[in-house]
Amino acid sequence: MLRHPLSEQCTATSKRTGLRCQLTVIGGGPCFMHGGKAPQVVAKREARIAVWEAQQRQAPIEVRDPADALLAAAETADELMQRLRRELAEHGTLSPALLTAVGEWLDRSSRLNKTVLDARIDERRTRINEAQGVQIATVLRDVLQELGHDASPGSEAAQVVGKHLRLMTQRPALVLTEAAS
Repeated sequence: MLRHPLSEQCTATSKRTGLRCQLTVIGGGPCFMHGGKAPQVVAKREARIAVWEAQQRQAPIEVRDPADALLAAAETADELMQRLRRELAEHGTLSPALLTAVGEWLDRSSRLNKTVLDARIDERRTRINEAQGVQIATVLRDVLQELGHDASPGSEAAQVVGKHLRLMTQRPALVLTEAAS
């Protein structure tokens, strides 16, 4: 018989024998005989199941830069919050599971967004982009000099290169990736 991945043994112990209950519960927590029917326990269990099911529907994500992963986590949390809000608006009622899920994801989303701000990812990326721009300009100047062109500041070649570098920064990133492939 296949066992559900979220099946866990009941967390309660017998008062008489002191042994742990042998029943399994999908979503974890106590079984129905040990308080598992309480609304808050049911809500928590349903929230764990809903999150697990949502994770199963997503394609696996490749390993990436920690800053990219942090930004993606914040975006995912925000998307999930928006979906939960839409579901709340559509149903008009707050089931205990939905209320728990909204609360948990609101908390996660706010913590992730604060972490993104604290990490100053935008500032770091700006510094990296500026350094890469300097490297590109240096390479272009060296190439122009090697080809026998005047690449000194203010020269016609330097002005043309500067113009095209500025245009490059104004194009969407998608255009740059398409050109690279």
